[in-house]
Amino acid sequence: MNTNIQKLNASFDKQQANFERLEKRVDEHDRRLDRHHERIKTLFEKGEE
Repeated sequence: MNTNIQKLNASFDKQQANFERLEKRVDEHDRRLDRHHERIKTLFEKGEE
């Protein structure tokens, strides 16, 4: 029983680490999209002048 709990905890820790890694990647993509949005917005504003 104790071994099963240890395996379950190890599996949970691994899944938590994977989730945190994916969450970090999504956050990085969000920041990249925000930068692209600002660049595109600036280009259109320059084109309207």
